[in-house]
Amino acid sequence: MNERRRKNNEQLRKLIATYEDEGLYVEAGFIQFCMRFAPKDMGDAQFAEWVTTLDALKRLDFDTDLPGHGMPFKGKELITAFQGYLRDLMKQGADLRKQGVTADAAAQRVDLTAYRTSFPQIQGRGAELRGVQRLYAWMAEQSKN
Repeated sequence: MNERRRKNNEQLRKLIATYEDEGLYVEAGFIQFCMRFAPKDMGDAQFAEWVTTLDALKRLDFDTDLPGHGMPFKGKELITAFQGYLRDLMKQGADLRKQGVTADAAAQRVDLTAYRTSFPQIQGRGAELRGVQRLYAWMAEQSKN
């Protein structure tokens, strides 16, 4: 077997797939593939589980992440920023919900501009309506448990 084929076979043997509620990780050498990594399209999110799944992602050894949403990036700083974004969205959403603010109004009022440097699509106050509606539904589900 030539050296190139041996290395390819070695890389294939290193292929690991881990399935979790909010993501699929496939580790292949130095590249990490991750689905659902963007501060939008949160219509079916399980928020706390998403943060936990991102913790698991950060423990993997990789150089480049090729997310299912967004541009490829190096390092883990963006993952940490996204966790902060999710935690902040959950906290602000919970506070607004306790005040009796509807999900539609909360989607306009949440302020996630602190994450604008990491996520340039954030132009001002507000979050995706469908994501905030899901957040409210998720919080209602959690309060039943």
